[in-house]
Amino acid sequence: MQRDTRLSVRAEAVRLQPAPPGQDPAWTPLLAAEAHAAAWRLVEASSRDAQPFDLELAWSAGDGSGAAARISVATASRVCLFARHLQIRGRPTGPSEARVALHVADVDGFAPTDNVWSATLPAGEVATVPPFARAVRADVADGALADDAFLVLDGPTGTLAEVRLDRQPSAGVPVAGVTGVSVRTARPAVVRLCFHLHL
Repeated sequence: MQRDTRLSVRAEAVRLQPAPPGQDPAWTPLLAAEAHAAAWRLVEASSRDAQPFDLELAWSAGDGSGAAARISVATASRVCLFARHLQIRGRPTGPSEARVALHVADVDGFAPTDNVWSATLPAGEVATVPPFARAVRADVADGALADDAFLVLDGPTGTLAEVRLDRQPSAGVPVAGVTGVSVRTARPAVVRLCFHLHL
């Protein structure tokens, strides 16, 4: 007898409120669902008003702790997961409210998707490599600094590599074996790290 793979909740629409000035935005629960059996799920998230937002996904295919990941979304994205339990939270990344719609569909098998996790931080501050990351690319807010700024990849025993920002591969720099990532600049700057994910 085949077990029921239908999720208890398959769609939601939530308003994500921006944080007060000087504070980080709070994570808001968007969806919590479960089924009697695991199946491939295609999660689609979109902003109804073209506002950027972050998603935090936690899922498991059985009774264990499962996996978790975060993705950054410009206006819409898709993620394919093999899950029985699924929880999703969101937060806006802009100064305005983001109206986010979620839909979860069952699919016959794995559907390739392409997502990123973006972090903005001061130059010199080290970011940890997020789950499912395969490569990273860095940018500086002041483009004039790019020819004298370096992406620094640290491992368990020290620096593994330094790559000048204006010489990064278009697909990013692989992060296998990397524990921390930072950007070294000649003067203070704000940098953005985009981690390309296997999700």
